[in-house]
Amino acid sequence: MLKLINKIASQTSYSITVFDNNSKTELFTEQIDATMHRGGAKAHSGYTIFNMLEQIKKKEYKNWQKKYAGKK
Repeated sequence: MLKLINKIASQTSYSITVFDNNSKTELFTEQIDATMHRGGAKAHSGYTIFNMLEQIKKKEYKNWQKKYAGKK
């Protein structure tokens, strides 16, 4: 879910919620800040979401594994 767009700082904040499909329960919610792309609406949205997913893949996922390991 998009939370905040800061055009001056070129930052966008998203709220990421991870849930368990089998038990239908929320596991955790974290805020991710992503860099915005200057350009049209499609380029802005696409680049920002791509940037956020890359950040999760490279850094956040490992942090979440350590932080939430074994918690249910």
